[in-house]
Amino acid sequence: MGIELLYLLFVWIIIWSWLSNRSVTYHNRRLICGNHLYGIVVFGLMGVLMCFRSVDVGADTYAYAVNIYHNIISVAPFNEVFSFDGTDMLSYEFSKAPLYWRFFWIICIFSDEPSAYIFVGSLIFMIGLVSFIYRSKVNIIIAALVFLLSLQYFLAFNIMRQFISIVFCANAFLYLFQSLRSGKGWLLYVMGVMIHPVSAIFALAILGAFLARRYSIMRLVTISILTAIGVVTLLFVVMKLFVIYTENIQYATYFIDNGGDNFLGANNKGTGMAVIGQASGYLGVAILYIYIMWKRKLDEKGTLGYAILPSTIVFSVVWLILREVPMIDRILMVFQVLEIVFIPYVLNLYPLRQRMILYFISILGLASYATVIMGKEGMYGIFPYTIGL
Repeated sequence: MGIELLYLLFVWIIIWSWLSNRSVTYHNRRLICGNHLYGIVVFGLMGVLMCFRSVDVGADTYAYAVNIYHNIISVAPFNEVFSFDGTDMLSYEFSKAPLYWRFFWIICIFSDEPSAYIFVGSLIFMIGLVSFIYRSKVNIIIAALVFLLSLQYFLAFNIMRQFISIVFCANAFLYLFQSLRSGKGWLLYVMGVMIHPVSAIFALAILGAFLARRYSIMRLVTISILTAIGVVTLLFVVMKLFVIYTENIQYATYFIDNGGDNFLGANNKGTGMAVIGQASGYLGVAILYIYIMWKRKLDEKGTLGYAILPSTIVFSVVWLILREVPMIDRILMVFQVLEIVFIPYVLNLYPLRQRMILYFISILGLASYATVIMGKEGMYGIFPYTIGL
């Protein structure tokens, strides 16, 4: 199965939309609300397809499920797993993801089959994502469409470890934007970083949420733009120094033009419609948010949308400016998960008629983007999709 999988899931999300207004009752007591029922059906299918995929589906799936999980982690002795000693390869993997691989070493006790790694990892990711959407209290149908059509669902097939880390950080955000004193929030964030160190940059989103509670819209936008310029400058310097001085050839290839690992295709720096279209779309939603706040004189301080606004501006501007840098999307996708709830949150502020028009434009734009990108031969490494029972 190829790009038909995208169309299948798109239709699946739409045809079950009526469920969100229904509920399961028993003796006049509501057992399951409509949003939960809809989520079970829609995200349930997504989860099944992800959990039971073959080891050949996803760019990194075979390397992680077979080469690392089955061949290295499953045979690691206890004393090496819970210490910093051991074989070079084992120590290297544990240093990159200390929490992640120790957790999966425990899973190996029950099954060291590659399918177990895929199933458990996919299940954790989907549960984390659904929890994030539910707790955000946005339109679940639009959130599901954004998740699918922004291709984050398919990217998770490729780099599952990073996306597990991302959903930990996303759930942490829901606690920390309300209070930086939230122990649960910081615990989730630290766990996310211990799963994938790139997620440390998500601290910018948390900082943005903190500033959003203190500043008015014009000051917040100004600070966000200046931060984006600062981030661009910092990333440029860091990347140059990394390439010059690093001995880690694997990660050096992420920043140099050698036709290496790039989720938009070999020798493709992410220019053109892929980055410009998507990043401009997110920036457009931020502008729509600012406009409706100004027009209706809304005081959004303390809300989820206002907390996400700074990171949306920063990561969209940075993405547009650094679009020619290979793998910049790999770094900035840490923030992209917030758009799954930011877009429906913003559009819901508009009157019904305007909202329906904006829904249509947003879905059409994302669907066109997804069709073009997924239509490229071999894109994202998930085609042909096969079951791996």
